[in-house]
Amino acid sequence: MKKRKHIGRVIILLVIIGGIVGTGLYYYNYKNLNVSIEESDLIEPIHSTIEKRIETKGTVQASDYINCHAYVSAKVLEAEFEVGDCVSEGDKIFVLDTSEIEREIQKQENAVESAIYSRKQVEGYEWEIRRINVEDAQSTLDDLNAQLSNYEIFAPHSGIITERKIGEDDYVNKNEIVATIADVSKYLINVEVYEDSINNLKMGQEAYIEIPSISYKTTGTIKRINPIGKAENGITYYTVSVEINNAEDKNLFLGMNAKVKFTEDVHKNVLAIPSYLIDDKKRVYIITDTKTCTGEYKEVEIGISDGEMVEVLSGLNEGDKILINPEKYAGIIK
Repeated sequence: MKKRKHIGRVIILLVIIGGIVGTGLYYYNYKNLNVSIEESDLIEPIHSTIEKRIETKGTVQASDYINCHAYVSAKVLEAEFEVGDCVSEGDKIFVLDTSEIEREIQKQENAVESAIYSRKQVEGYEWEIRRINVEDAQSTLDDLNAQLSNYEIFAPHSGIITERKIGEDDYVNKNEIVATIADVSKYLINVEVYEDSINNLKMGQEAYIEIPSISYKTTGTIKRINPIGKAENGITYYTVSVEINNAEDKNLFLGMNAKVKFTEDVHKNVLAIPSYLIDDKKRVYIITDTKTCTGEYKEVEIGISDGEMVEVLSGLNEGDKILINPEKYAGIIK
């Protein structure tokens, strides 16, 4: 038993000695051998232009949506197009049943013939009265014939049918919306901008657009800023409509996801550093002597950022050497 205790003490002693030797070697290698900071681990502030941008998302929409109406009440005989089909202005999209109005036309034609015949049977004042009756009957007949054109519904605009509310054998009422056509001569993206940034945007301002699904990047123009905000969880946001520039030659589809960026503020020729250099306490580590690994943490006051570079208002000077990764030299820097 005593022999085992003796062996245990020897092992513990060896571990302690090993730790002391290891620590000594560590400081020997980095201190006594005078290890210096690698230049690749240092970075200096630069003068740059910083653009603060608003980043948001939306979907591709048509520039306008046009409703098609029925001008008479009747049964649907033919529905020429489906949702998603492209139509040109003037294309026939629905044909309605004319049997009822054709019966009325036939009846009115008989009334006109009867009125003409009746007029021939009289003279003088009575003839004049019956002449007026003929004209009234003919006018009614003309109106009925003119209504026949309303039994065919045509596309009022070129575009894509996004909604069809009726089909064959359905009954449609006068003034009812029967279909919706999207005007895709131009495309819009509607995005939401929060209240703290909306006053930095204006009509006609340029936007940067990316549609990842087709690897498409382009610019756009703000066409509308809705002045009526929507509140959600205590934050108000506003809808901004952006028209995509030169989109007619691209294979765009309605509903595609898009990223939109607006320039909110620009500061030119300012001192700047990569934002990742600043720690949680808004400090950077400055190396004053690379050979002796001497340096210090310095607090910095920052301005606007573009997400990668950040403006430095105070705390750094041109030529300062910032250590990119202080943790790498832990135990070495003084």
